[in-house]
Amino acid sequence: MSSIDHHIFNLLFEQDCVVVPNFGGFITNYKKATLEEGKISPTSRWVAFNGLLNTDDGLLTNYIAKVENVSREEASKHLKSFVDGIKTNLDEKQVVTFNKIGSFSSNQEDKVVFFPDNGLNFYAECFGLPSILAPKRRSQPVSLPVVHAEVKSALPASMQPLITTDRQPVVPSYPRKKIKLLPAVATLLVAVLIGVWSLRSKSVNRTNLGSVLPFTTQDSEKSNVQAEVNKPTEEAPSEPLPQAVEEKTSNDTKVGQYFVIVGSFGNRENAEKYLMAIKEEGFSQALIIVPTHNEKLFKVAAAVYTEENLARSKATEFQKTLSTTTWVFKTMH
Repeated sequence: MSSIDHHIFNLLFEQDCVVVPNFGGFITNYKKATLEEGKISPTSRWVAFNGLLNTDDGLLTNYIAKVENVSREEASKHLKSFVDGIKTNLDEKQVVTFNKIGSFSSNQEDKVVFFPDNGLNFYAECFGLPSILAPKRRSQPVSLPVVHAEVKSALPASMQPLITTDRQPVVPSYPRKKIKLLPAVATLLVAVLIGVWSLRSKSVNRTNLGSVLPFTTQDSEKSNVQAEVNKPTEEAPSEPLPQAVEEKTSNDTKVGQYFVIVGSFGNRENAEKYLMAIKEEGFSQALIIVPTHNEKLFKVAAAVYTEENLARSKATEFQKTLSTTTWVFKTMH
């Protein structure tokens, strides 16, 4: 039967959290590709360990039973024997090594400390990709080749380089085609004359019709207009002028929130399990940060603070208390 750490190694490429019953859980954390100090590092997933995640979820036991083609009871018995051996070695202050994952040891307070193998990337799509140096920009100008006089004379006239004194771009001239515009101009002129004649005939017809109308109609229209002019105009009710509204300038500045992250999970169910576990340890303000935009992981924060220095000092304290990797996540509101 293969070693247990070999099965855990294979599962970490597929799962965000692998729990070893009665011992603890291995958690993979996502990290985007970075460019730091002229070095490009690929996207990666690094592993951390949390001793509070020790409840058997059946993942590792079922995987061993399936791969080794044994019953679940036999796989569970083999896993229990493996965990008992680890605890015995740690009690004797020995270093326990998980191949290609990391090593464990007990500190002076008899707490298990995990040292991950940072040389391995558990992000399957970028597995095996090394960090590379970013190419430097060329600071020197590019020099053009110089054509000597002897070479110029040997070239045919069509291949001779164009040389200008004012360094303006040389635009080749092409013979222009003669366009016959006379028929088009004549057609346009005839159309304009026809339009002018039609407008003139319409204005003449309007003048003749106006002379037939009786004078009484024009007089009555004038009297009606005069009557409308002589009517007393009613004064419009005066409305109060709108008073100027003072604009209040807001001097409020954005306040930062600093979350102490103690775990990241791709599955919300695992994040909620871990949240309940640390709340039982006394972290009553613990909460889950739901991923937004391009993020994929559910972050579990042990506490939140408004001062960055306080959050970083608490992160160091929580790292010792929970025996896990911690970091500070900043947001603005």
